[in-house]
Amino acid sequence: MLFLQISKIVNPIFSKLDKWFDLGIGFVPNIIIAILLLVIFRYLAGYGGRLMSKGLSRASHNEALVSLISSLTRIIIITTGLFFALGILGLDKTVTSLVAGAGVLALAVGFAFQDLTTNFISGAFIAIQRPIKVGDIIETNGFTGKVKSINLRSVIIDNLAGQQIEIPSKDIFQKPITNFTYSGERRVQVECGISFTEDLC
Repeated sequence: MLFLQISKIVNPIFSKLDKWFDLGIGFVPNIIIAILLLVIFRYLAGYGGRLMSKGLSRASHNEALVSLISSLTRIIIITTGLFFALGILGLDKTVTSLVAGAGVLALAVGFAFQDLTTNFISGAFIAIQRPIKVGDIIETNGFTGKVKSINLRSVIIDNLAGQQIEIPSKDIFQKPITNFTYSGERRVQVECGISFTEDLC
């Protein structure tokens, strides 16, 4: 009698375990394919990042911009591989949830770090358009000096008096810039007085 009661409890458990085992065995090929896909995309991300870095190095000498875009390229490729792997495993709902969560997170980060994001985007445009270069003498935002470095977040200038001034990239990008070394020539106006008794001819 006791044996029958134990059997009634144990048999459904073993039956459920057998089904799970069969499902697990059938799921192994998909797991292997997903892992191989992630490995392939990992190598593609490294190759794509290096290729992007070489191409951008020829167009821009801003190491920060090159490094940022190369890293973003790697992240995008790896994320794409992850979505494909999850799709192979049949986790479509997980993929949808991840995409929705990433969108909400990006929106929240954008609002929280609005000024920082604006500076990064402005720094990227400055690096691409190159209105100023390292070594230029410029006047902007009420400061005059020699450009020491151009970063994504800010531009550092030497005010020719021994101090360094760090100006946010958005202020450089959005406000007028006077570049005294752009053409290599500069006109200097000197005010002077002339006596009325002098002959102007």
